[in-house]
Amino acid sequence: MYRLLFCLPLCLLLAPQSVEAPPASEQPLALPVADAESIPGGDAIDFLQKCLDHYNQQSIAGYSLIMHKQERIGGKLQPSEEIEVSFRAKPYSVFMHWLRGERLAENVLYVAGMNGGKMLVHPAGIAGKLVKVVSRDPEGEDARQSGRYPVTQLGPNKTLERTLKDWKAGRNSGTSKIEFLGMRNLREAGDRLCYALRRT
Repeated sequence: MYRLLFCLPLCLLLAPQSVEAPPASEQPLALPVADAESIPGGDAIDFLQKCLDHYNQQSIAGYSLIMHKQERIGGKLQPSEEIEVSFRAKPYSVFMHWLRGERLAENVLYVAGMNGGKMLVHPAGIAGKLVKVVSRDPEGEDARQSGRYPVTQLGPNKTLERTLKDWKAGRNSGTSKIEFLGMRNLREAGDRLCYALRRT
């Protein structure tokens, strides 16, 4: 069985419209604490749909975040990574700087419509000492070796769209179970209060 602990920071639900994230110690809004036995709307998939609708209605211009990820690529579980990410909606732009666990790149910049549609990459390790910047196809082989989803598919809205599609398919086929685990302070989200969902 495959288990996924999916936590949605409250800061996602009430995402600021600036690119600067507040310090981790700040709690910008006091929100009501949900009963550990219930989830807003009563259904995890409906809840995710409302989160996606809310995000899309906000017309968020940009944001920054620290992404923690560990993926299975080509059947092999990769080491965990910690990446500082800055995003701008128009033009669609992503800058990624690896804080820990870099494999192929230390920095990546992608701006839609620029650089011939390529990412600008500062390679990791010895290659990065020899070459400062290389151009790479955002959906090419190097990109596929670095992550399950290309830089062109980054962001809470695109992540929620993929998650909703998979979770709906799992529920319809009876192959997955989704539980609401209550509200938890998540260290990776600066100890902010999060809705915790688990898919089995």
